[in-house]
Amino acid sequence: MKDSNKRGTSLGTILTIALAGAAIGAMFIPYRRNEVRSKVVAGAQDLADYVTEKLKYTADEIVTRTERLFDKQKSNAEKLAGEAKNQFEKAKNETNQDFNL
Repeated sequence: MKDSNKRGTSLGTILTIALAGAAIGAMFIPYRRNEVRSKVVAGAQDLADYVTEKLKYTADEIVTRTERLFDKQKSNAEKLAGEAKNQFEKAKNETNQDFNL
């Protein structure tokens, strides 16, 4: 979990620096303003699409892992419940045998 937080922070930092670099670089390009604006917007849209896809993938991974964990815990709970029931039945039978003597 800690590694994924570090990766998320690193990705955010890289994206922020990339956007800032693109904006600063756009100011020094000898194109007309409309051309620069179009290129910056297109680059920002590409970056936004990339980040969106990464976030969707990450969200899908989280859902998948959560579902697996839930299924595993449910299975463990059912196993423990079965064991508890068996122990209860065993204790009940032993108690009944003690009273039948």
